[in-house]
Amino acid sequence: MSLTWETTQTDHPSQQMHSAICLSTDENAIKEAIDNSLHKAISLLGENIEDDSLYFLVEWKNNSEFTIVVSDDSKQEISPSIVYCRLTIPTEKKNYFNEKIRYWTRDYLTTSNDFIHFSLVAIFSQGDRKKTELL
Repeated sequence: MSLTWETTQTDHPSQQMHSAICLSTDENAIKEAIDNSLHKAISLLGENIEDDSLYFLVEWKNNSEFTIVVSDDSKQEISPSIVYCRLTIPTEKKNYFNEKIRYWTRDYLTTSNDFIHFSLVAIFSQGDRKKTELL
């Protein structure tokens, strides 16, 4: 399943949101949406890295929102391009997918030759940027 990406301007004048929606509740389709989102974010790294960039920040919020940004050490200043994918997670499987999404993200990044070329620290957050863990 391929995602259709839509690019829109955010409220910040120099920032764009690349967004997609995965309507399937099938585990394989959700994994593919995660992989496609990570691929999209990595493809934008050349234009997202700035002098103070440190983190490749992957956020999983509200059991349905998968967001990827490049940020500085405060995790507040973020990249010009944001990658956002809305997923459709069945209510009864939300806890199951919380762990799966972290695992799939780590697995993808550790095997991505394109990601390894950049000196960024990959971190994962479940909605609170103050509480992150290394991938």
